Amino acid sequence: TQLRALGAQRLFAIGDCDGAFAAIRYGLDLGADGIIAASPPTHFPNEPLPKLEQGRNFKRNRLLDNVPAAETDLKPFMEGHRHRSHIEIVYKAEDGRESSHAQRLADAPGVILQPMEGDPHHAALHRLILSANGFDRLLAARFGLPATGG
Repeated sequence: TQLRALGAQRLFAIGDCDGAFAAIRYGLDLGADGIIAASPPTHFPNEPLPKLEQGRNFKRNRLLDNVPAAETDLKPFMEGHRHRSHIEIVYKAEDGRESSHAQRLADAPGVILQPMEGDPHHAALHRLILSANGFDRLLAARFGLPATGG
């Protein structure tokens, strides 16, 4: 691939929320060795969202109106995609919607679910970083990279 031609020996993708959806899709397409997806929406069901999430509702409706369903649902995409990527999906353990989205991919190839306990005000990625005692340690532990710092 182009990345290998540029000298990249390994590729990792990390994303949070909608970026986690992209990390999985693009990570698999690019042949990522590892993917950390924090709180990914795994599909965009046409269901009402709480009033506080009107921005997400607007975005979801635009996606549903303009993007083919096959491109907005990770489950069939992953089931039909041959890959060797290790995919860790982290989510807030107490959040029913995050748990439901994560569970949707529980049987997909290469997926490991990681429910995160913690402060209800902290996002799942924040909790994961805190559990590893720093972002460098998180990357070292998850991807076999050398830890920096003390």
